[in-house]
Amino acid sequence: KYMDKQTKLVKCVTCNLYKSFNDIDAGHYHKSNHLHVKFNELNVHPQCTACNHFRDGNVSAYALFLTRTYGKDILEILEGLKNRPQMSSKEKRYLMEGIIETYSKKTFDLENNKI
Repeated sequence: KYMDKQTKLVKCVTCNLYKSFNDIDAGHYHKSNHLHVKFNELNVHPQCTACNHFRDGNVSAYALFLTRTYGKDILEILEGLKNRPQMSSKEKRYLMEGIIETYSKKTFDLENNKI
């Protein structure tokens, strides 16, 4: 919700087309089944549905975007996060509670023009 509310017109990071906010997905460089990177803002960026679904994430363009934006080490950093050992149920709950708290605050601040 936080990432969705930042803007109405959004640029796809892989094909560079501008789409309306409703036509943009939260595209993941590493698929969202990897919990360590699922909500990591370095791994999630706006992607049009065509790139995210029909081009299977347009991974080569995504990798190029990431290295241009964050530097040459970002792919290795994300790979390391993705490959971390699985978490226990207690660790997952703690992580998810922290994520909910963080993005609830960010969304509140955004909705109240504090960002």
